[in-house]
Amino acid sequence: RMLAGLIGPSAGEATVAGYDVRREPAAVRARVGLVTDAPGLYEQMNVVDYLNFYGRINGLPAAARARRIDELLALFELDDHRRERMAGFSKGMKQKVALARALLHEPAALFLDEPTSGLDPLAARAVRELVTRLKHSSRSIILCTHDLDEAERLADTVAILRQGRLIACDAPAAL
Repeated sequence: RMLAGLIGPSAGEATVAGYDVRREPAAVRARVGLVTDAPGLYEQMNVVDYLNFYGRINGLPAAARARRIDELLALFELDDHRRERMAGFSKGMKQKVALARALLHEPAALFLDEPTSGLDPLAARAVRELVTRLKHSSRSIILCTHDLDEAERLADTVAILRQGRLIACDAPAAL
């Protein structure tokens, strides 16, 4: 949350997409997509209205918003649910909406906390394939996972933390 510009740092320094998280949090937020372990959707809204809301917050023009929403709904196989309120969605469907929200403004940095959590095997595979495609598209992806197989398949560099301290950082094969 600190690196996404949502809370201020208590100490130290960090930059994301070239912007200082302490001095330029609004610039950081504009360039970051974030999926937390509890995505906090406005579940009484339908998917299109929800994504439109976030697109407006991120300054996307109406035509670009509509195009991106259509692309993302197709990508996550949510097109048939575009006018449904999210309150009735499964955990996996909610996770897909959260991923669509994070990708809507095509951020330079993407923070994903357990992005395949609660997804069925096909949806999880689609998310892993998406992460693989995104990592080759000039953006940084920080993926938090307890699934070591997923980390090994998706990451170029793996960092292992214990009680908030970095204990290892290297290529998956080296670890």
